[in-house]
Amino acid sequence: MLTETQAENFRHNGFLALGSFGDPDEIGWIGDLCDDAFSERFGHAPSDLNGKVPDQTPGPLMTIVSPEAKRPRLSEAKAVRETKEAVAQLFDTTTDRILLGWRLFVKPPGGVGTPWHQDAAYRPPPHKGATVWMPLDQPDGPSTSMRFIPGSHQQPVQPHDYVHGHMIAKNVDESAARTNPVGLGEASLHHCLVLHSALPNTTTLTRRAVAMVCQVDG
Repeated sequence: MLTETQAENFRHNGFLALGSFGDPDEIGWIGDLCDDAFSERFGHAPSDLNGKVPDQTPGPLMTIVSPEAKRPRLSEAKAVRETKEAVAQLFDTTTDRILLGWRLFVKPPGGVGTPWHQDAAYRPPPHKGATVWMPLDQPDGPSTSMRFIPGSHQQPVQPHDYVHGHMIAKNVDESAARTNPVGLGEASLHHCLVLHSALPNTTTLTRRAVAMVCQVDG
């Protein structure tokens, strides 16, 4: 259950830090299942990329959509239940109306930043939903934190360009951007309309994170 202060921060800013989230013991097996999905897709484990900073071209953000399709145990995680409860509270609905899908993100050493975008740009209206983002590795400063434009969720979907599989918002004023640090075992939550981005991975270690993308059914 979110506090009223957290709910108000979400309504005002479009995002909030959830603090301790899920079960700390789940991080290990969630990471193992996600590594398995990554290896199936790319032929190697995320950790095989550690220390391999590209000489010229920055590495891409590597994404697995719906890893739970072949790994149903992901749907049993406590984090799923807590995500549905939080989103249902914020959108004044019930958990049975929350549709949830997983995403796995792997950013290799030297990996490019995630461009400014709104999640809503990827799907048709109604844009009534939110995403919980949770790191699977110990974050290391700003390069592993998400950034948000407070209040941008109060505007409709902005113009985006579709470039190499990613939506990139046009004409974003970054002057108001705020970093939202999240530690291992913690999570953040953001509205599907809020503008957000992430900086490049400037470390020599691969960074993994999962997102639970929710929308209200109906």
